[in-house]
Amino acid sequence: MLAVGAAILLPGLSGFGVWDPWELATADVARQLNDGVRASEALDARAVVASVGFQTLGVEEWAGRLPIALCGLGLLALLVFVGGRLIDLRTGVYAAAITASTPLFALNSRPIFGSAPSFLLQAATGLALAMAVLRAEVSARGRVAWLCAAAIAGTLATLDGGALRALLPSLIATSAVLLLDKAWRDEGERMRRAMGAVVLTATGIVLVGVVWTIVRDVHGVSPWTGGAPVQQVAPPFESPMQRVFHAFAPWSVMLPMAAAAMLWGELGEERRGWSLWLTLWAIAGYGAHSVFVSRYGQADTFLPIAALALLIAIALRELERTTRPQWAATVATGLLCALLIRDFALSPDSALEALALPDLKAPEKYHPRGAWAALLAGFAAALTLVLGGGPEQRPSPAAQWRAVRTHFRSSRSAKVWLGIAALVMFGLMVAAVVAAVAPKQLGQSTLVTKWLRRAGLIPIALALVVVLVPMVRHFYTRLGSLRVWPLLVSGLLIGAYTSHVFLPKLSASYSPRSVFETYNRIAKEGEPLAQFKLSGRAATYYAKGEVRGVSNLQALVKHLQSESRTWAVLPGDELPRLDRLYRRRTGKHVYTADARSTKAVLVSSAPVEGHADQNFLASAVLEHAPAKIDRPLETVFDGKIKLLGYDLKLPHKDHVGAGEKMRFTWYFEVLESVKGNYRPFVHIDGADRVHGDHVPVGGKYPVRLWERGDVVMDRHTVEVPTSTKAGTYTIYVGFFSGDKRLEVKEGPKDRANRAKAGVLRIQ
Repeated sequence: MLAVGAAILLPGLSGFGVWDPWELATADVARQLNDGVRASEALDARAVVASVGFQTLGVEEWAGRLPIALCGLGLLALLVFVGGRLIDLRTGVYAAAITASTPLFALNSRPIFGSAPSFLLQAATGLALAMAVLRAEVSARGRVAWLCAAAIAGTLATLDGGALRALLPSLIATSAVLLLDKAWRDEGERMRRAMGAVVLTATGIVLVGVVWTIVRDVHGVSPWTGGAPVQQVAPPFESPMQRVFHAFAPWSVMLPMAAAAMLWGELGEERRGWSLWLTLWAIAGYGAHSVFVSRYGQADTFLPIAALALLIAIALRELERTTRPQWAATVATGLLCALLIRDFALSPDSALEALALPDLKAPEKYHPRGAWAALLAGFAAALTLVLGGGPEQRPSPAAQWRAVRTHFRSSRSAKVWLGIAALVMFGLMVAAVVAAVAPKQLGQSTLVTKWLRRAGLIPIALALVVVLVPMVRHFYTRLGSLRVWPLLVSGLLIGAYTSHVFLPKLSASYSPRSVFETYNRIAKEGEPLAQFKLSGRAATYYAKGEVRGVSNLQALVKHLQSESRTWAVLPGDELPRLDRLYRRRTGKHVYTADARSTKAVLVSSAPVEGHADQNFLASAVLEHAPAKIDRPLETVFDGKIKLLGYDLKLPHKDHVGAGEKMRFTWYFEVLESVKGNYRPFVHIDGADRVHGDHVPVGGKYPVRLWERGDVVMDRHTVEVPTSTKAGTYTIYVGFFSGDKRLEVKEGPKDRANRAKAGVLRIQ
C-alpha cells in the first residue's frame, strides 16, 4: 500500500508550475525560514517542512514539494501500522487506500501549500492517544511512550493550527470513550487509569482555554484557536459539510452507512467501540472546523481525514463478512453517488473544495466533467457490486433468463405484461429508426426527434443489463473476502487521476511557469525580459537572467519598441489594453509567443520564426472587412459602430432546434471610440425570446477598448432553451449599458433601438 501511495504522490513533483499566489506565498515563507527570518510568530508546518527541502535540495519546485509529499506518505504509513495495530492490519491498509483515493489527500500532499503535515500531526495525536489509553493490550512502558508521542504531536499540531482544530477533537473523542468504558477503571489497570486521568485533565484544560478564548473574543492569533477574530457573516451550517462531501469523494458517500453500521450493524463489541471513537473524533473535528470558519475566517481544510478513513475501513471489513445483500445501503449510496457525479459535472469547483484557498476559482477553460463522471460512475458500480451480496449470493449467469421464462409461464397476466413490455421496446426501436432515417415525416420538433433517437438505446441497454449484470455478479462474488479490492482500486484510480492529471492541468491556469519556460527556450542571450503587474517571486523560480519591472503600460510599450528584440510577461487580462496601445504606436498587433496560461502571457517586440502568434486579437481585430459575409448588413449605431453583417452556423441546414446551439460571427466596423461600458445584445423574438447578451470576443475585448478603424470579428455562441416554442423568429441586435442603448441611425430597426438582422426558424 505504501508503494501505491508513493506512486500517487512522488512522481512528477516538478511537472507542474508553482501556483501564484498561493503556493508562492508558502514557498516565500519557507525561503525566509531557510535564511533565518521569521515572517510571523505563528508556526506554519507547511513552510517549516518545505524549508527543510529547500535547505537540503536547493530552491526548486520539487525540493519544496517533496517533504510535503513525504508527510502524506507518512500519514499512510501511520494508518497502516498504528491504525492496523489498533484494529487489524487489513483495516489499516484499507484506511490508507481510502485516504490516498480522495482529492482531500491528493491536493494537499503535492503542492507546497498542502495540509499534509497538519493531517499527519493530528492523526499522530489521535492514534497515539488511543494506543495510550483505549487499547487494552499495551504494556505500562508502552502506554507512557504512546502518551509522550501524543503530547509531542499534539504540541506541534497546536503550534501549527491551534488547539481548537488540531488537538481538541481527538481529546474530546478519547475522553468521551473513556467515560463510557468501565474497563480502564479496573483495579488491574493502574497505569491505564493514570493515563486516562491525564487525558481527561488535558481535555478539560484545553476545552476551558478554547472556550474562554472564544467567549472573550481575544484579539490576535491565539494558540488556543489558531486564528484572530474577523468581522464576517458566518457561513451556513451545511457549507463545511458540503466541502467535506466533495473533498472526501468518493468515499464520503459511505459515511452515513458507516455511522449506521456502528449503531445497528453486526459489529463486534471491540469494533463498535472503535467506530464510536472515530465517529466522535470526526464529529468533534467537524464542529471545531465549523466554529473556526464562523468566527475566524477560512480554515485551511478539514483535518480529521484519518478518522473518516478508518471509520469507512471498518465498514468495509464488515462488508467482507456479510453474506446478505445490503439493498437499503445500495439505494442510499447510489443516490449519494448520483449527487456527487452531478456536483462534479456541474461545478468545476467541487474537487477544489479540498483546498480552502482564498479567491481560488476553477479555470473556465478546464472542466473535465467527463473524466470525473466516468471515474465516479466506475466507483459507484463497484460499490453496488460490493453491497449487492456476499460470497453466498452467486447468481448463475443465466439466472435472469430462467426467472423471465418461469414468470412468463406462471400466469396469463404475466404473459400479457411481458408482451406489452416487448411491444413497447419494439416501438421504441421503430421510432428511433424513423427519427434517424426520416425525421421530417414524424412532424415533431428537433428536440422530440433527438430524444426519440436516444430512446432507441433503451432496449439495447436493457438487453445488455439483463445479459451482463448476472455474469458480472457471478464472477465478482467468486472473489470472496477479496471482493472489496476492486472497489479500492476504483478509488485509487481517482486518487491517481487527481494527482497526475487534474492537479498538473490546473497549474496551466494558476502558474506562469509556461511563459518563463518559453522565454528561456526561444529568447537569445541579451534579449531583456520585462515584467508588468506580476509578482516578481515567480521569476525567481523560473526566469534565467535579470527581469526588469515596469510600472505602467506606456513604459512597457516603450520597452517593446526597442531596436533589438525585447520580451515582456504580463497578466492575460492586460493583453487587450497593451495591444491597443501598441497598435496606436506601431500600427500592428503585439506578437504573443505564449498565451497558454490564464495567469500570464509572454509578448515580444518581434516574431520568432517557427513559433505561431498566440495573440487572439490578431484574428479578432482586423484591418479590413472580409470579402464575403454570409448575411451582409449596413446598420450604424449612434454614428460610432457599423454592423457590416454576420455569419450564422446552424446545426441543421435551415433551422435550429430547441436545446441546440448556433454560432454567430458578427463583423463590426468601429467609426468612433465608444465611451462607457456598452455591450452587444442579441434578441431572437417570436413565440418566445432567446437572449444572446455577451462581452465581445469571448469576454476578452470589451467595447470600451475598440479603436477607430478596427473591424472586430466577434464569434458568439447562443443556446436555444429546451422550452422554446417552434416558429419563425426575428433576430435583433444592438448595444446597451444599463438602461441605455446606442441609437440605430441607419438600417432596419424597431422602436426600441434594435437593428433587425434577419429571421431564424426554430423547430
